[in-house]
Amino acid sequence: MTAKAAILDEGVDDWLAVWSEDLSTVSEARGAPKRNRESIKGDRLDEDDGRSADAIGFDQAQSEMEKHAMRYVLEENDETGKEGLVEEFGWEPDDVDALAEMPADAAPV
Repeated sequence: MTAKAAILDEGVDDWLAVWSEDLSTVSEARGAPKRNRESIKGDRLDEDDGRSADAIGFDQAQSEMEKHAMRYVLEENDETGKEGLVEEFGWEPDDVDALAEMPADAAPV
């Protein structure tokens, strides 16, 4: 296997950006893309966690809604907030009851 093939096999599209004359073995060629990725600072396309901004925004909104329901349970012992924590966010009823009885300074929100 040539250095070019080894680099392409590692998922690099532009093999010339990684290749250098000092790559004498296939093993060295396979390690070149990794060393190149590690040397890049800042935002990189290959570090994407696979989630879109919309998905992250949805997760953040869900988190805020859960915190809001928790505050209602803590501050007002609100039944709707309790139902929301169980039905929408998968809380166990016993955990919701424990939250309702928790002192405000010990609460997680």
